[in-house]
Amino acid sequence: VSQHLSKMKGKVLRAERKGLEIYYHIHNLKASKIVSVLGYIN
Repeated sequence: VSQHLSKMKGKVLRAERKGLEIYYHIHNLKASKIVSVLGYIN
C-alpha cells in the first residue's frame, strides 16, 4: 500500500506527517470527484 501511496504523492495526494503517522489527503480535484461518486454507489 505504501508503494502505491508514494507513487500518487504529489500528483493526486498530499502527505502530512504528525509524529510517526502520515496522513494522506486527496489533492487532485478529478480524483476527489471520482472517490465521491464511488462513495454514492454503495
